[in-house]
Amino acid sequence: MTVLVAYALVALFCGLAIVAHPGWAFVGYYLGAFLRPNELSLNLYGVPLAMPLAAAALVGSVLWWFRKGYPRERAIQPIILLVMLGHFYLSAVLLESALAPVFGHERPVDSAALWRKFDIYLKMFLVIVIGSKALQSENWVHRILTTVGTAGAFLGGWANYHYFVLKTYPITGPGPAIGLGGGIFADRNDFCMFLSMSIIICWYLAFLTKRWWMRMVWLGTMPFLLHAILLTESRGGLLGAAIAFLYIAWRSKRRKLMFVGVTVGLAVALLFFTSDSLMARYGTISDYEQDASALSRLNTWRTGWRIMWGNPLFGVGLENFLEVFYDYSDYQPTWILKEGVWQIRADFDYEAFQARQAHNMWIQRGGETGVLGVLILLWFVVSIPVDSRRVRRWLVELKDIGKLDEARFRHALLLAYCIEGTLIPYLVTGFFLSMEDFEGLYVLGLVTACLTAWCRHLRAEAGLSSGVKRAPKQQATTELSAVHRPRPRWSAGAGS
Repeated sequence: MTVLVAYALVALFCGLAIVAHPGWAFVGYYLGAFLRPNELSLNLYGVPLAMPLAAAALVGSVLWWFRKGYPRERAIQPIILLVMLGHFYLSAVLLESALAPVFGHERPVDSAALWRKFDIYLKMFLVIVIGSKALQSENWVHRILTTVGTAGAFLGGWANYHYFVLKTYPITGPGPAIGLGGGIFADRNDFCMFLSMSIIICWYLAFLTKRWWMRMVWLGTMPFLLHAILLTESRGGLLGAAIAFLYIAWRSKRRKLMFVGVTVGLAVALLFFTSDSLMARYGTISDYEQDASALSRLNTWRTGWRIMWGNPLFGVGLENFLEVFYDYSDYQPTWILKEGVWQIRADFDYEAFQARQAHNMWIQRGGETGVLGVLILLWFVVSIPVDSRRVRRWLVELKDIGKLDEARFRHALLLAYCIEGTLIPYLVTGFFLSMEDFEGLYVLGLVTACLTAWCRHLRAEAGLSSGVKRAPKQQATTELSAVHRPRPRWSAGAGS
């Protein structure tokens, strides 16, 4: 029955995508991406739920472009991903060839793992290329962010339900037993990363809606998301959540009052809603030399740093970090033959010094793809706030010449701030996680590309170009400062 319901919903999104607008396939796809129904074995004859949605997005886009015309406005994010894919492909070909020793890579490459990871980035490239052309509208950016926020709010509520009703603890997310304690992500920290990003999205969605009761619903997700993060016992995730709430306070009109409220709220949450085991984990931060988790991160960072600089151009290959870990680590275990079985000698601290992923998105990317790979990833990440700030400047120009009314201007402006804010907890948490391939980052790239292309289209219609005199900088700053801080009594206007 569950499988039939799931496929009925997929069929609905596919039908809407083909008949009405290809954007509905993206809505269904991202619901599937973050709620992960595929991991619940919800598929028919081995075909995952994402496949019909991907096909519907492609077919719907072709039909839409045939009826409406192919959009010419460009965005930088698909170009960066194309460069990233080219670098990955060249790296893979060279590392699998006889030239591999020339680049310092003497260990055989795990080709199967490498190409599986390459397929993940290829998928995201196709998603952004198609989506950046099909979703060139501020309303579709709103819908995609609403989809992600809804998934985050659901997972936050799911975590609380399992804790209070089913007495499950700690929480890692719904799904089969795949990872730490079972869950939709490979690690509780990954789950926390998505929840902390959802805090920013849900906050801005509250001020992007016209209806007061929907605003209350979105704001009501805040305590559930925070408590869900506490239930995972993730220190990095809690740091990301704290940064998210501080960002909200910083962007608020009553900044000082919000900072006090956020500080008190986080203190109350830590004092009254934090488990003894989590507090014990916090207590080991200052004494990191006795904390196996902290030691393992420091050791993997040092090892990853050596791997990256030992292979600066192409790295050691996607998903090959563990393959070469002990070649660069100072902490190699001593194996002994005991009762006919090879075992690691007891005096080796396996928990702290075993081969692990880098626990840092930049070091992980650097080890697997070299310094050049890190620079390309940095280019993609930086392009998001750079384009978002450019969009905000363009919005002021378009409003000044009457191309945008007040409601639409405020709506698009808050979307830009939402994108920028959501990136911050991802980067903070990503400093402690190998999540350079996390779907959420590329969703932010997608909506940034869509919003940028939409603004380019409006500027082209208005006859604006680089040679046209822009609005005075002081005036633009005044306009932005008047609206960029969401207030509880203010409605953003044009919703989705």
